[in-house]
Amino acid sequence: MKIKCTNCNNRYEYLDLSNIPSVCEHCNEDLLWEEVSDSESKSEDNINKEIVNLVWTRQRDSSFFNVPKSSNELCVIGRMHNGSELLGNIKHNNVPIISKTHCSVQFLGNIVYLKDECSTNGTYLGYEKISCENKQLLKNKQVVWLANELFIVSFEFKKEEILESPINTPPQYRCNICGFTFDTRSEICDSCGAYIS
Repeated sequence: MKIKCTNCNNRYEYLDLSNIPSVCEHCNEDLLWEEVSDSESKSEDNINKEIVNLVWTRQRDSSFFNVPKSSNELCVIGRMHNGSELLGNIKHNNVPIISKTHCSVQFLGNIVYLKDECSTNGTYLGYEKISCENKQLLKNKQVVWLANELFIVSFEFKKEEILESPINTPPQYRCNICGFTFDTRSEICDSCGAYIS
């Protein structure tokens, strides 16, 4: 059975319903669980879609900031970089808990990596602390802690352009007398019987 946490949207698969925990192991909240149907699971499989943006949503108040995709460059996150307008205001006892240069994300094709930039209070992927030396694979709708602030990181994908094919409609002809329209060219109007020039 596939289920997802209704708080952070992390997904789990269990063979036995009696093993489902009452607390989400990612966001540590007591939550209701929602069953994920196979069709929903397949429709949310975005492997082939191009990531264009990361949305970092703060769990406490749903405020957020965006990190746009940058080709093969590190996108730094912190009080002096991406997210500064939100992260600069997160304080404990009036002291900032997010570093000026806290962590970074790197886009390699359609894969995103998260790395701590030797921040004072650490970066955590779920409950695992990320080291300054190694980058970690970041997945869609994953829980990331910046110090003691919980964020859900969601991928925004490139919208597919739907090209409308021209509709081949047959030409229409109009009677100059009564205005009746018809599909085939004719010398006499089917409606009023007038001759059409």
